[in-house]
Amino acid sequence: LNLDLELQKPTNCEFLKYILLVKQGDCPAPEKASGFAAACVESCEVDNECSGVKKCCSNGCGHTCQVPKTLYKGEEHS
Repeated sequence: LNLDLELQKPTNCEFLKYILLVKQGDCPAPEKASGFAAACVESCEVDNECSGVKKCCSNGCGHTCQVPKTLYKGEEHS
């Protein structure tokens, strides 16, 4: 498999853009937001505008950076 050729395909470029913009994990339910996370503001548009593991999530009134409810932690090896 030639990765250079594969990366030149538009579908793969779109995928790379997607994984750079969208962080892992699921947004919490809007009703779980509290404090600034529940403010009626548009403080972000995409995940990579948020620091650390936070994602840009809807709070039912706007979008704020919130800690995801689930994160993939990888496999444990013993």
